[in-house]
Amino acid sequence: MTEYQLKQWNDKACGSRAVIKHSQVVGMPITPDELIRRFSVRYHHWNQQCGIAGLCEILDMGRALGLFRGAEVFQHMGKVREILSSGGCRGIYLLTNKTEDENGGFCDLFHVNFIVGASPTHWRVWTSFQCGGETDDIHWSDQDIRDRLGAFLVTF
Repeated sequence: MTEYQLKQWNDKACGSRAVIKHSQVVGMPITPDELIRRFSVRYHHWNQQCGIAGLCEILDMGRALGLFRGAEVFQHMGKVREILSSGGCRGIYLLTNKTEDENGGFCDLFHVNFIVGASPTHWRVWTSFQCGGETDDIHWSDQDIRDRLGAFLVTF
């Protein structure tokens, strides 16, 4: 990865980085360089925003990598917990409204996180940072999720 690509990757690629986390969780790991090599031909916009991925790209990459066959979007936390505890899904992406617009409201951009576990009162969340780091040890309550929630993308 060039220095420019690395800056763009750290800045814009939370969706792609979540796909990489998903690949690790299901035991089919892929590296950032492999992901870029495989999908940059398909996503020409990666020339300016390396790794940026919305829902369509996340679904496309996940299917192509064999991580899942389909997905549904949910906002009901009880339903998502039920699916997670039953083992009925391949992974859960958490799309949060992370950025505020100039009026103090949330903009249309999502930050893509990945659910790595849940208890009756908290969610264990993986997230990436613009500095290039990541953590899978963030614990959010239901209220924390409600305050940030865009949607859960549950993959099957």
